[in-house]
Formats: sequence, C-alpha cells, structure tokens
Amino acid sequence: MNKSPFLIGDLELTSENVLLSPNPEEADLVGSNPTLSASFLIGNEQTVLSQSCQISDEFAAEPETMTKQGRLKKSLTLSKRAMRLGISIRRVANRSRGQDFGHSWMVVVPAKVTGQGRLRRQFEELQAREAVDFAEAAALKAKDLGLTGFLLTPEEVSDAKRALKRLEGSGLTLAAAVNFALRHLRPAGGDATMAEVLGRLMQSKKEKNLRPASLESLRKYSGRLVRNFGEETPVKRVTAEELKEWIRDCAASGSSPRLVRNIAAYTRQFFRFALREKLIVADPSAGLRPEGRLEDEKAVTVLTIEQTKALLRTAMTVKHRDLLPAMVLGLFCGGIRSEELTRLSWGDVDLAAGKVTLDGKQTKTRQRRKCDIPANARDFLLLHPKRQGPITPARFELRASQLYQDAGFKSWKRDFANAKRHSFGTYASKLHDWGWVVDQMGNSPAVLFRHYRDSSASTEDAQAYFAITPTNIETVGEMIPITRGVIAE
Repeated sequence: MNKSPFLIGDLELTSENVLLSPNPEEADLVGSNPTLSASFLIGNEQTVLSQSCQISDEFAAEPETMTKQGRLKKSLTLSKRAMRLGISIRRVANRSRGQDFGHSWMVVVPAKVTGQGRLRRQFEELQAREAVDFAEAAALKAKDLGLTGFLLTPEEVSDAKRALKRLEGSGLTLAAAVNFALRHLRPAGGDATMAEVLGRLMQSKKEKNLRPASLESLRKYSGRLVRNFGEETPVKRVTAEELKEWIRDCAASGSSPRLVRNIAAYTRQFFRFALREKLIVADPSAGLRPEGRLEDEKAVTVLTIEQTKALLRTAMTVKHRDLLPAMVLGLFCGGIRSEELTRLSWGDVDLAAGKVTLDGKQTKTRQRRKCDIPANARDFLLLHPKRQGPITPARFELRASQLYQDAGFKSWKRDFANAKRHSFGTYASKLHDWGWVVDQMGNSPAVLFRHYRDSSASTEDAQAYFAITPTNIETVGEMIPITRGVIAE
C-alpha cells in the first residue's frame, strides 16, 4: 500500500491510495475519507491524548505527548463505518474580536444520517476523546436504528432513561405517565383555585337568569365546599377520596340526611361545571351519589284528612287569614310550590274560569302551566275579603311557620316539607289519569311515578280530601265569617 505524507501548514496528512490536493481550506478536515489521518499542533501545553484517540505511528518513537516545543504527530482516527457515513471531526479555532484563543473539536453528522438536518456538536480542546466517542456513537446508532435513532437529542434520550428508571415496577409506560401528567398538571382550561371556580359558576348561573333563591342556595352550599378545601386550593388537586371523606364527616357531625344530600348535590354541580370548563380532566365527585344518600329513601309525607282540616281551620282564623289563599292553592290547585306562590298575584287567579295561570317567570321549571281550581278551593278563596295584589303576605315564610305551629305541626319543615304538594299529587292520582296530574303539577312522569305509585291513600280518601270545604270543617276559636264572596266577571 502506497503511503505519502505531506504537510499543509502545521497539518501533516497521510494518504493511502488517495491523491489529496494541498488546499489550505481543507486543513481542518479529519475523518472525511476512509483512509485519511492527520496530525495537529495542539497548543503549547503538554497534553496526553486519551487511549481511544491514540494510534500507532511508525514514525513516532517518543511517547504520545505534546511538549511546549514539540509537535504531536498523531491523528483523531474514526472507524471506517463512521467515515463512510460522512461523519467528521473538525478542528476549529476559538476566535474572539479577531484573535485566536486555542481550538475546539466540532463533530458533524450529515443530514443523510440523521434524516432531519445536520447535527453539530462542539467539544473543548481537551475533550478529544469525548468528540470521538460522540462520533462513533452516532455511527453505531445509524447502523442499529437507522434514521429513527436521531429523533431524540442526547439530552432527551438521557431524560427518557431517567424517567423509565423511575417507572420500573409501576406497570406504567412512559407514554402513559406523560399522558397523565399533561392532563392533570396542565388542564386545557388552565389552572383555577376553588374560589375562582365558584366565582365563575355563580357568574354563569346569573347569566342564565337563575332565580335569586337558587343563586343563594348555590352560594351557600358551594361556599361550604370551598371553605372546607381552601379558597386558594387548585381545583385539580381535590380527589374523589377526599370528597367522600368530607361527606362522611358531614353525616357523622350530626347534619340531617337532607342537608347531607344537598351538600353532595351541590358538590357534584360544582365539579361538573369545572369539568365542562376543562379546569379538571376527571370529575372527582362522580361517585358521591351513593355517599349523598346516607339513608333509605322514605315515602313522601301526605297530610291526612284531619291534618288538612287542622291546617285550614287555623288559616281561617283572624290571625292567619291573609295566609289562607296560599294554603288553599298549595293543597288543592296543582300543588303549587311555596316559592311559586310568592310570585303569584290575584291577577293570575281566574275564579270564573276556574284556572290559575303560572307564567314561565313564576314557575320553578320556567315552563308555563295552568292549574284547575276545584269547587272546594274556590269556596275557600272567596272568603278572602280583598282579592287583589300578591297572593302571599310580607315575610311569608316566617308567617307560614307560625301558622304551622298554631295548627299543631311543631316540626313542619323537618317532618312535613312539601307536604301540601305531595298531598295534592297523592290524592289527585287516585281520581285522575296521570297525564292530567303531570300537567297540573309541572312534574315529569318519572317523578310522579316515583313518589305517588305506592301511596297508601285510597280513592275514598281522595274523594274526602277534595270535599273539604269551609262549611264542613269543625271551627274553633275566632274564625273568618263564612260569607260567600262575589266572583268578578
């Protein structure tokens, strides 16, 4: 094999079977040809190349060192594989403001190897070994993995290795872990605290024209949730187990079952809103429904005939007579809800036509409906001396509580909540088809079926209920004089 050494400045090249032109511009090329080697002048300090960079040299009799006066006749030699791929190491001068300050080693991996773009990595003057190792690793990666080997940078590969090490034994893949982290640490809707979610929820409900009473309930119950977990707590940090434990604590603290159910219901509403706003990726309150129902569901409370008479007798006294219209409409006319009654006026009551008209702005469901006024209810309503203005008096809830107590119901709110409406639904279902009852009450058939299907009331009880009139209840105390009023045409 023919070897012919030659010099280009301080660079000594040896070519085997290759004719190289002594072009000074190519003096920094190393490893760009399978048979090319080079010797460099590397500074003035004594330097010993690492073993991976040392090769035998038939012309060198001295140790492979650099003295202040000597010139190292050694070369950074790459494997034939690396050189065939076009991977090269270049000696580049470190320049600043036109002056040279030593040199560095630049490893270049061409685009045809990476499949993306040319890869360049620079190493310091004394990192010759690292430069060679990097170049050889690139060649080996190209051999084993092809273009896919360069999809990740070395730093990304190291990061992935560390992550995989931590996932050992967890059963999770790196992709699954990244997926979970992205979803939970970076919700699509951004980060929000519990207080911020409540503020946005309240604003959303206001924009949807939620009634003031409903807004107050939302503020009350959701505010309880926020205070428990902390206003500044990120909503994404609250877990399902923490919510279940909180609901259990509420029940254990002596709160009524109804209160616990309300807390659970508003908690679910709070987190469903956060989920719709993409502030969380999973609803931690989804499993609260069983926790919210901490007792078996009881049958609805229905007033007996005697209890109904006691309520009406008390409402006919002078003390409570301004409450009589509300009691009558709630008991006999579609079971109108107490909140709906507060929005009614006498202008909505047509005694001649026997109808009460509730506009959408007055009903709970915001759906317009009409309720029939049966004959016995009309007789009671005609006892009211001034049939104009609001149906209910001022401070209706407080006044109604006093009426219930005077009628003998010491715990009306606890034991007889919605009893007037449930009584109408129960007794009306015994005398009319269910479609008519649904129209009167503004309920869904499912609710009607759930509450009134298994009622113990008989048809005779229902007939007696709607036969209660001002003339057949036993009067006690100072009662309103029973004088039939005149129906306006």
